[in-house]
Amino acid sequence: MTRSADAPSQRPYFVGVGCTIGYILIASSQSVALNAWLATANVFVVVGIGFVVVTLCFLGIGLASSGTATYRTVVSHPGRLVALNVTSIANWLFYFLAVMYLHPAVAVTLTQGLGPISMTVYSLMKRQSVSRVTLACHAAILVGTVLMCIHVLVSGTTPGPYGRGEIAMGIVIGVLCSVSITATLVLSKTFADADVPASVLLSLRFPLLILTCAALLPFQEALRVDGRTVTIAVAVGLLGVATAAYCSGASRRHRAWPCRPASRSPPSSCSPSAPCARPGPPTPPSPPSSARS
Repeated sequence: MTRSADAPSQRPYFVGVGCTIGYILIASSQSVALNAWLATANVFVVVGIGFVVVTLCFLGIGLASSGTATYRTVVSHPGRLVALNVTSIANWLFYFLAVMYLHPAVAVTLTQGLGPISMTVYSLMKRQSVSRVTLACHAAILVGTVLMCIHVLVSGTTPGPYGRGEIAMGIVIGVLCSVSITATLVLSKTFADADVPASVLLSLRFPLLILTCAALLPFQEALRVDGRTVTIAVAVGLLGVATAAYCSGASRRHRAWPCRPASRSPPSSCSPSAPCARPGPPTPPSPPSSARS
């Protein structure tokens, strides 16, 4: 009895799927908690402190596991790194704002549920093949999401003291968050294809987000930072953002890219314009006749 030749290549895919499911579960649980916490805490304080914690945490892990050589390699491509920082600002600021204005179920549906649809649209724009089952499922998700948003706007359903104007803004922010997540996915995949460790990338991904939050703090009215706010921010950074971001980065590293490899070029040739130029798994040698019997 012999193992299937495809078994070794399938294991990373299922690891990636597991990491993706873990990311969704953590992000969904975090959304429920944040909806209550952000009613009494300033969102920019929570995001700023939380991502300082995340950056320092992964900086220590990255330096301990990869040293400074990998950091020099990543920093040598400032264009891609700045682009990743910009999309990360949209990812997390839009996510926190959507959770603040909307019901957690609505916010999670918009920020996480529309991401796969954006990825399908991106694949179709790149003229990559997408199965009919995927198209049908994503069409159903899109129709359901539109109906949900209409119901929320008409009924004014939201846990916080917000009117229909804030709810509509929250819906727009949630949609923009899902689009920015797709852009981050494409950019992060190029780094993963170049074998950049997830911890290194996560330690370099959020400086612009932290600076943006710091720049917005002077414009906040009745700003108050107490021990409870700091505790919430640290808890969100360590338990929510750090674990969810690591699962998300690991899923991008292990999951099969939703298109066929464009060429057989080495990983170093990956770029944002050709994210699929990644070699496939090597074909294992045929077993001897004695092993097949």
